[in-house]
Amino acid sequence: MVLNRAALELVQRALPCMPLPSVHDWWLYQLIAGAGGTVLHDNRPQLLYRQHGINQIGANATVASNLRRLVMMLGGTNRGWMDQNITALEACSALLTPGSHRKLALVVSGRDGPRPLGLARMWKTRLYRKGNLNHAALWLAAALHKL
Repeated sequence: MVLNRAALELVQRALPCMPLPSVHDWWLYQLIAGAGGTVLHDNRPQLLYRQHGINQIGANATVASNLRRLVMMLGGTNRGWMDQNITALEACSALLTPGSHRKLALVVSGRDGPRPLGLARMWKTRLYRKGNLNHAALWLAAALHKL
C-alpha cells in the first residue's frame, strides 16, 4: 500500500482516537475510502507480498489457504476482526463522509439484524470481496451471522 500526503495526514489525524484495528491494511483502506479518498487498485503487483510464519492472514494462493480462511470465517475469526474495525472506524467517525456514516450504520445493523432484513441492509452497502470465491464467502458469512 502506498499513501499520498493527504492519505498520510488523514491516518495521522485518526491515530489518536483509534483503538487497535484487526488488520491494519484493511482498516487503512476503509478509513481512506470512508473519508472520501480515492483508492486506486493496481492489478499488476509492484511489490512482492512478504510471506512469513507469523502472517496474520497470508496470501490466498493455494487450496489449503482458501480452506484455512473458510474455517477461520466459520469459526468467527472474521466477525471478531470486523468488530475491531467497526470500533476503530466509529472512534474516528468525524473523519468519515455522510455517505460512509450511512454505509457503516447499515453494516452494523445488517450484521445482527433478523434475516432476510439484515441481509437486505448488508446488500444496500454494496460490500464486495475481490474474486468470485471471496465474494461468495463474504455473503455466506453474512447469511450465517459470521460477519
